[in-house]
Amino acid sequence: MPEQEPLALRKIVWSEVFPWLNLARCFRIAVQFRLLACGALGLLLMLTGWSLLGFLFSGNPAILPDVEPVLAPCPWLAAGELIGDRPGVFGLKWGVPPGDVAPLAPSPGRTVAGPTDRPRPGRATAFGQYNPAHPFWGVWELLSAPWRNLFDPNWAPATSTDRLVRFAPRGMRPVGAGQGPATSTDRLVRFAFLLFSGLWALGVWALFGGVITRAAAIELATYDRAKTVRSVRYAASRWRAYFAAPFFPLVGVLLIALPVALVGLLLRTEITGWVAAIVWPLLLIDGTLIALLLLGLLFGWPLMWANISVEGVDSFDAVGRAYNYVFQRPLHYLFYVLVASVLGALGWLLVWNFVAAVVALTHGAAAWGAGAARMEAIVGRSTDLGALGSLTAGLIAFWVQGLKLLGTGFLFSYFWTASTAIYYLLRHDADATELDEVCPEEEPSPQTAEAKTSAAPTAPAGLPESQAE
Repeated sequence: MPEQEPLALRKIVWSEVFPWLNLARCFRIAVQFRLLACGALGLLLMLTGWSLLGFLFSGNPAILPDVEPVLAPCPWLAAGELIGDRPGVFGLKWGVPPGDVAPLAPSPGRTVAGPTDRPRPGRATAFGQYNPAHPFWGVWELLSAPWRNLFDPNWAPATSTDRLVRFAPRGMRPVGAGQGPATSTDRLVRFAFLLFSGLWALGVWALFGGVITRAAAIELATYDRAKTVRSVRYAASRWRAYFAAPFFPLVGVLLIALPVALVGLLLRTEITGWVAAIVWPLLLIDGTLIALLLLGLLFGWPLMWANISVEGVDSFDAVGRAYNYVFQRPLHYLFYVLVASVLGALGWLLVWNFVAAVVALTHGAAAWGAGAARMEAIVGRSTDLGALGSLTAGLIAFWVQGLKLLGTGFLFSYFWTASTAIYYLLRHDADATELDEVCPEEEPSPQTAEAKTSAAPTAPAGLPESQAE
């Protein structure tokens, strides 16, 4: 018998041996200009809406700590303050104390704790608290903040005026007098503010998050870039599905909580309270169901966007799969999130320093011609500048903040891209579905093309086509 030649191992496809290595592709996808612009535009619209809501609700001094983090005279300028003017490490400027770092944090209901920065005169500062070293967790926390703070049992109204908005003009700062215990009106106003803030953020990212996840879904599965117009059309046509998906668990929570609330009415008097005590084990079962629904929603809502973008399904199916993957593969999910967080932090470090270097090098080159003192006055928007000088400084700041805003968009483009990649991995683990299976891009069907052709007018015999109508 002829001897068989030994098989030679020529290549190992590590992404097939370790599928989670596909998470390393998220950075390359997230830094595409179109996705950066999409993330930046979504952030700008979200902050603008939150700022307007903040000014509308700032008349109630009791909810001042919840309103002040989102107030900003110009969200365009405030959103870009997360990135500095010089390179550093994880947002820390060289030679500047950590307390001078400007955070992002536009989250309704999040209280500003202590001093965070010392802004230059005349410059808008960013608002709230945000850890720039964790873009994945940070964006998740930011987008879910209004909903998590909606039913905060530890909330108390403002009791002093020492927490005024630091960056609003003095004439626009709300003034809060000392407050007593929270009244039902205060709680209702706070509930309305957080609810509208959450709905606005959900509506914004139902579109922009859908565009990013759809583009990422196509490229992660096919290694081809999806056309931006098709991604926008896809997300716009399914906007209702993206928007409604997180509400299905909340409706379930409401339906389960209503019987508990009705039984709670029996506790108002001692005569009927013993009846509620007897059926209390049943209420604990309802409480367990509520906890499971909220837990799945808390950790699974990003997967709903990815599911709709990958599978092209409705909201109900997106909720079902998200809950299935969260509870069926919790350790896998945790591992993928940790890997995505580490890779995202490294990517953010690169993007942050690149944008800061562009700004620093541009300012340095311009200082050769304008002079160091003059350039410092323009960059710092000194009050000694004249009318035209102030206009020049403001226009330069506008363009610089626009570049920083584009860089900040990476946080959101990476978050949605990584969420899509994690969905692919969880689907592969739970359903043994290949990583390259995705709902194809919508193409005109042959029947539609034939119908359009047959519907086109034909020229009568003897007449040129240009005269046929």
